[in-house]
Amino acid sequence: MVVTQFCSDAAVNNILNYSKSLVDSMNSGKYCSKELKEIQYLIFAGMVSYYGFEHIEDIHKAFRSANFIYTDSSFEEVLSKQQSGVDERLKSMINKGYVGAFVNYKISSDIFGRIHIGRDLYVVNNPTEAPDYFLEKIIHEVNHIVNAVNNTICLKNGKKVLRNGLFLMGIDDKNNYGEIMEESYNVLQSAEIMEHILEFSQYDIEDEEMRYALDKIKYAYGRKREGIGYEVSVPVFRELYNNPHFNLVIKKNRLSGDIKNVRLDVDSKIGEGGYNAFCDELDKMHYQRDVGYLYHHHYDKVKEYVKKMTV
Repeated sequence: MVVTQFCSDAAVNNILNYSKSLVDSMNSGKYCSKELKEIQYLIFAGMVSYYGFEHIEDIHKAFRSANFIYTDSSFEEVLSKQQSGVDERLKSMINKGYVGAFVNYKISSDIFGRIHIGRDLYVVNNPTEAPDYFLEKIIHEVNHIVNAVNNTICLKNGKKVLRNGLFLMGIDDKNNYGEIMEESYNVLQSAEIMEHILEFSQYDIEDEEMRYALDKIKYAYGRKREGIGYEVSVPVFRELYNNPHFNLVIKKNRLSGDIKNVRLDVDSKIGEGGYNAFCDELDKMHYQRDVGYLYHHHYDKVKEYVKKMTV
């Protein structure tokens, strides 16, 4: 069972009602389908439960910064209408059914050289998928945004990059960094947030809309959630996630945007340059998974680093 700070009917109803009021306020003046509102209510409340009320402004800021779009169109139809294009990696993941939502980033700059980031978060309805899995996939995308609202633009090797959690994406080039590190952590964290949401279903919910939304996923309560996606890296990464010190360092600094502290902490365990090397090996293990001897080489290196970090 998930241990939360909300452990009574009154406390749970308070967080649900407060979350609902904030979401309704954000959606004021624009159309928002019943299905999308339910998703936003549950995710917002689940994140407040997981991160704590002290981080409600970060969560609120993330929801305000994203343009939520709910559609019954197919992924193929949605992707074909994207003006800026969608990378082949995402298309491949969508074709394999790994995602229930995706974020299309719009990067622009003003006359003063300031960079502005727009985020269109597409939620593509999939009536054939179990409601709990569908919701967890959307949590995954929203959680990336929550962990990117602070210090969104930062420098790496003197160049401006877009920070998406631990993943640094080149703005002027394709020089990306730390992708699988970010995705592995986010998979496991999203599963934990989902457990917080499922915990709400065990209480007497007063609000009819909230009770209806929770009743649709209540059947999944009590099952340990292993996380969805990135099946190559997540099993190896799980040992790090389960390490209290390592988890807290990432959770705190990823949310604040001070990811330099993550690098310094990992380097203190592995040695100078250790964080960069670990991220590099994770990426190679994931993308070379179909080349047996290369995969095993990188897998062994990742395991070696994990062992050093969890001693």
